[in-house]
Amino acid sequence: MLSPNAVLYQQLNNDDFYKDIFYACDEAIFIVSPKGTILEVNQSACDLLDYHHAELLSKSLTDLSSAEAAVETVQKVQQIPDTGHLVFRHTFQRKGGRSYPVEITAKRFQIRSQPHVLLIARDISSELKTEETRKQAELIMLESLVQLESTKRALESASRAKSNFLANMSHEIRTPMNAIIGMTQLALKTELNSKQRNFIRKAHLSANNLLGILNDILDFSKIEAGKLDLESVDFRLEDTIDYLHSLLSIKAEEKGIDLQIHTDYDVPTALKGDSLRLSQILTNIGINAIKFTDPGGKVQVSIRVQERSDNSALLHFMIKDTGIGLTDEQIAKLFQPFSQADISTTRKYGGTGLGLTICERLTTMMDGKIWVDSKPDLGSLFHISLPYKIQQGKPSPRLTEQIPDSHLTEEVIAKLQGARVLLVEDNLINVELALELLNDCDITTDVAYHGEDALKLLEENHYDGVLMDCQMPVMDGYVTTQKIRQQQRFKTLPIIAMTANAMAGDREKALDAGMNEYIAKPFNYDEVVKILLRWIKPASTIQGKDPENNSNSNDTEKLFPELPGVNTKLGLKCVYGKVELYKKCLIMFREHNRDFATQMKQLLHQGDHKAARRLAHSLKGSSGSLGITGVQERAAVMEQACNNQNEEMLITAIIMLFV
Repeated sequence: MLSPNAVLYQQLNNDDFYKDIFYACDEAIFIVSPKGTILEVNQSACDLLDYHHAELLSKSLTDLSSAEAAVETVQKVQQIPDTGHLVFRHTFQRKGGRSYPVEITAKRFQIRSQPHVLLIARDISSELKTEETRKQAELIMLESLVQLESTKRALESASRAKSNFLANMSHEIRTPMNAIIGMTQLALKTELNSKQRNFIRKAHLSANNLLGILNDILDFSKIEAGKLDLESVDFRLEDTIDYLHSLLSIKAEEKGIDLQIHTDYDVPTALKGDSLRLSQILTNIGINAIKFTDPGGKVQVSIRVQERSDNSALLHFMIKDTGIGLTDEQIAKLFQPFSQADISTTRKYGGTGLGLTICERLTTMMDGKIWVDSKPDLGSLFHISLPYKIQQGKPSPRLTEQIPDSHLTEEVIAKLQGARVLLVEDNLINVELALELLNDCDITTDVAYHGEDALKLLEENHYDGVLMDCQMPVMDGYVTTQKIRQQQRFKTLPIIAMTANAMAGDREKALDAGMNEYIAKPFNYDEVVKILLRWIKPASTIQGKDPENNSNSNDTEKLFPELPGVNTKLGLKCVYGKVELYKKCLIMFREHNRDFATQMKQLLHQGDHKAARRLAHSLKGSSGSLGITGVQERAAVMEQACNNQNEEMLITAIIMLFV
């Protein structure tokens, strides 16, 4: 009887066609018994495993694999279905012991009724290398994505930190700026000699210039962060031009410059868009034109229609001056941030170099264009092309139609007489500034220094409106407003935010909390009165001002006794020598800070260093404004200690404060 090998060999050699295929195939072919004994192989199998033909015929599949792989291979062979085939991966060991990865296709068949297994092994080493390379690439990509996500989170965190810093900086600068601009404005209404008026007027103008620089920096930061939103509301172009003329005419008159503003007859004036940003662009370029034009020169502003349809218009604004002009090189970098024509320009004319950059960014955001034609010593011509929707139907009213007297005559202000409002503000100087303004309008005012005080006063009294600061200790203005609005009887009570917060989203945050209007500090006297006229409707009226309270006399010459730890001369300067006002401020300071030590100890016990720092900061500011220098110095130490969480320094400062 022939052996299985002999039978198989005889079968293959009896058919030359199959023999040629079997021995000539590039794929490694094994014919094995169901138990894995090798019965026949082709030359490709010998080459694959580095064995001679006779050597392989004396082996089993288990001899060509590791112990673990051998068991798995035999199991796979035994799992081959009677019909069909099985594909699996396997690792052979060559004669020298090196592993060799293959993909095996296995199929059962019979020779003379005897079961056999056909194995075709395909070299997959290159595929595994490719797969390994792919996996490594995927791993690298995954690590890159993780790194990108980490970087994104870090950038977002940095952006939030920057926004928080700018918000805090805005608040910290605007709060004293409010006092400077407001107090100098009030001082200019008093009787002053020419020298005093000149000093105060210049201080007032410088404060406004500083505010302009601050606004430029904040606007640029908002634009860079993508947080400056444009609005689309009805407005009248005449109002924008009137504002532009009122602002530029003063500066032009000061320099002896001829200012001309012309609007073509066919320019539509009832428009829809962002009038505030249009005014910002025109004002910035107009002020620059005046700044860079010598006395005796000319600045012309003209507006014409570039394109028009029934519903929209493309307006072309042109601002031409006879100033120093620009070279082509200077024009090329004109709209780059923090750059001006050259260093000498910055030294001579000042500025941040942000104004035109902001104009260019705003114009682009409004789907417009801005460019300049200029030659050295021949002046400049700025072009601004902006698209606007045209209002349909009845046009919106002019601002002068909403408030008939733009100069706020006594007849207009008399509409506020008899009103009673609640002022919620923790800064004493700002309290007195607001009280002076409200007193001019014959408005009765109660003061709360934080939200909890405000809620108590609202329970006890009737008010025609609330002026709400946003950043306060104990309970801030946002939470206070929300609590007020929760009560049905206060659903329509006018609440107006008066705050130094002026970052993107602050106005929306105030309105979302339930406030009706938003005034950013430092505020303009006339603008505040206009807003009060819009919202405050007195429940009662009074016949007229109390002559004693209406006195505008300056009591600087009155004697004021020296007080321990208080520089009264310095304190009086903060209130322009008004002794009675100073006395009132000192009493308010005492009452407001009576429980300071208890509050500070409680915050420290709770570990709330942030609130403790705010409390110390408030004490430092109010005491410094009143000339209470000893308290101011110790409060400054406490604030620094809270920042550093230095308990020892903080305790020392508290002990020094109350010893």
